[in-house]
Amino acid sequence: MPKIVFTPVARQEALDAQDWYEKQSKGLGQRFRSELDRQLGRIASKPYHFAPVVADARRAPLDRFPYEIYFREKGDEIHIISCFHSSRNPTTWQKRV
Repeated sequence: MPKIVFTPVARQEALDAQDWYEKQSKGLGQRFRSELDRQLGRIASKPYHFAPVVADARRAPLDRFPYEIYFREKGDEIHIISCFHSSRNPTTWQKRV
């Protein structure tokens, strides 16, 4: 299975989202993290299941939260480009591709 590698910006986006949800309701941040981890496992096992959206970057939406994971494969690694709220302007993460 390929190694998952977060860019520093993507890691911070995920941590910020987790913190925000935890502040909204105790335990909700952990549920966000569990959903993120579940989707990362799916990405690692079947990266081509997710369609490319920009260049070779692929999108994997979370099921229970309005976030999308953008990633690309690089050799035996999967690089997470962004953990992005779906209501934000997508040009923000697209500049990273």
